[in-house]
Amino acid sequence: MDTSKTRLWRCLCAVTLLTALAVVVESSHNNHHNHKHHRVRHHHDHQNDHLEDDPLEDDPLKYDSAWEEWSSQVRGKRQYDPTENEVEQGPWGHWGSPGPCSRSCGGGVKVSLRECRAPSPADCTGRSKKYESCNVDPCPGGPFDYRAEQCAKFNSVLFEGKYHRWVPYIDPEKKSLRNTTGHFYLNGNWRIDVPRSFEVPGSSGVGVGSTTFHYERRTGQEGVSVFSPEVLRAKGPTTEALYVVLLYQEPNRGVKYEYSVPLEVTQAEAETYDWLFGTYGQCSVSCGGGHKSRNVTCARTSDLAPVAEYLCDPRQRPDENMTCNEQPCQARWELGAWTPCTSSCGQSGFQFRTVFCSRPFGEEGLSAVLEDSLCLQEEEEGVLGSSAGVLGSSPLDSRPPSVRECNRMVACPAWHVGAWEPCNKLCGPGRQIRKVTCHRRSGQRVEALPDEDCLTEKPEGERACETVPCGGVDWVAGDWSGCGHGCGQLVETRPVLCVGQKGGVVPVELCEMERRPPISRECSDVIGCEFRWYASEWSQCSTRRGEGLRSRHVLCGAWDEESGLVAAVPEDKCVGARKMAATEACDGAKEVEEEEKAGGEEEGEGKKEEKEEEEEEEEEEKEGEWFAGPWSKCTKECGGGTKTRKILCYKNGSQATIGCGELDVE
Repeated sequence: MDTSKTRLWRCLCAVTLLTALAVVVESSHNNHHNHKHHRVRHHHDHQNDHLEDDPLEDDPLKYDSAWEEWSSQVRGKRQYDPTENEVEQGPWGHWGSPGPCSRSCGGGVKVSLRECRAPSPADCTGRSKKYESCNVDPCPGGPFDYRAEQCAKFNSVLFEGKYHRWVPYIDPEKKSLRNTTGHFYLNGNWRIDVPRSFEVPGSSGVGVGSTTFHYERRTGQEGVSVFSPEVLRAKGPTTEALYVVLLYQEPNRGVKYEYSVPLEVTQAEAETYDWLFGTYGQCSVSCGGGHKSRNVTCARTSDLAPVAEYLCDPRQRPDENMTCNEQPCQARWELGAWTPCTSSCGQSGFQFRTVFCSRPFGEEGLSAVLEDSLCLQEEEEGVLGSSAGVLGSSPLDSRPPSVRECNRMVACPAWHVGAWEPCNKLCGPGRQIRKVTCHRRSGQRVEALPDEDCLTEKPEGERACETVPCGGVDWVAGDWSGCGHGCGQLVETRPVLCVGQKGGVVPVELCEMERRPPISRECSDVIGCEFRWYASEWSQCSTRRGEGLRSRHVLCGAWDEESGLVAAVPEDKCVGARKMAATEACDGAKEVEEEEKAGGEEEGEGKKEEKEEEEEEEEEEKEGEWFAGPWSKCTKECGGGTKTRKILCYKNGSQATIGCGELDVE
């Protein structure tokens, strides 16, 4: 249909979206389904009428202007917009400036647009245009109908060879009659018919003829008008299927219809049809919401033979499917696959996997990820999620580990290093070699492996050597450092080297140690220090087990030659850089061991044994110490949960089960 006719039809049909509702009426001289011997009257509500695809449905009877789209929204009759409630996402551009107003007065609309900047428009969701009203002030000269303005534009356009004056036409509903080919017998071809009679193909019982249909409008309160109720009558029968199409823009008031059955058709010949249905099958899932189904067929009531579904009332069709087992599934731990071991041997290998709490739902095998605390909570409440037959899942007895040791019992390949062979030269520079082999020991068995199997760097298997320089070696000594470099210097030193005949420095082992010159001697002119740092002996270690600290007194003092005493003076009298440390780390257990060893040497064997027994008794009486680990994560995010930590007793550097006294829970 050309554009001008489309727009004319819009004016004729009130310039709004028309919805086509088709009621299918089929009859023939030899086929009467569900007929009664008496006349019956039915009322069809539009919600239950049978809908057919109709050419009018596809007709562009919609406003193509921004005004009509906007005005339909504000009147509460807008079509469903799938983007209206979508969450906006995607790289949208900025809204553009609004376009011109659709009207200069009386209320118009202007449109703003924006573009999706993604490679594909499907990557953006949400609206691409928005509307706002404009020029809402009344037009001069009183109210003006915008639809009348639209229709008036066609007064100067020829329609079927004639000029017409076009005005808006508002009709609550209008019936049309057409056949299956789309040919309209009534109110079609872009016309609204007046009451009249017309012929359609039919049969009078003797040969093929036609059937007369009578179209009329019944008298209403205002007499007969285009707004009067419509009536369509015919004696029938017809030889083709006819569609009664209801065009409406206001609430559908439905269709009342009557039909009659020839007297020669007996009650026994009238067939009735009804829906047959079986029992529901098993639910598709055991929890989380599934469905079960059953067979539903239209059947002849006389022999229950299946027939076409259109013979049964679609409004009374039983449901084929129903939801079932909608109770939530129990939570359970989902376990991923273990990763490869981080090490193929030794004590550093670990494997990892994902462990999370989930709850299955639906019949597509989906699961919702939950907080671990929910699985633990259901465990406390005694609701254990069964994972029987489910690969990679675990019941709620505890949170499965996500890390584990691996390959710890496998010995790593190691290098076996042999002894160095003698230097290949009796004197002077030479080379010496040794055998280095990669191997793995398994019990009493040793397996030689390729060098690349060993993970550490290969030790050297060859090096330079020199047994003794050719020509001999001897000691050489440097100059004495001298005395008098500061107060309190008691000795002076000099460097001593072992060299070859050509002067090259060689290891001191090559020279005779008995012939080594002295490297230090006492100074004869010692200068006494007026002030210097003095320190006491170290205290005992702060703990008798493990690492601790020991301390001593350090002071700046002046030595009195006559009395042999040290008098303390302010620390700024001494050189600060030379001050000795007042504390240092110590090993309490090692200190105890050394004291015991020293005491045993001084005492006799009997006293030593006696002392050891006493010390053992004292050690048993000593109390250990409590050590606390970090707190775990709370079992609940809110509402009160619990968290735990490990508290262990350690005594003499080892874990003990007794001897730590009462535990302070704070």
